[in-house]
Amino acid sequence: MDIGLGRMNSTKFNDGEINIQILDSIRGQKVILIKSFEDKNVNDGIMELLLAVATMKKEGAASVTAIIPFFPYSLPSSS
Repeated sequence: MDIGLGRMNSTKFNDGEINIQILDSIRGQKVILIKSFEDKNVNDGIMELLLAVATMKKEGAASVTAIIPFFPYSLPSSS
């Protein structure tokens, strides 16, 4: 498999908004994003994930697949 790790930078503006920068060319690539919500504000983490996917699509990614080992707010199905 010819797979490499890409670089992404996530920062916050003074007003709390999240800024996502993709530091490598992903145009035409299939992107797999692995996101963990440990040690973060859950709501900020979800927003960061959504902004990262939107930014990757805007940068020309052919597809974006998110792998989320634990997704906050998901509840187990009740019997």
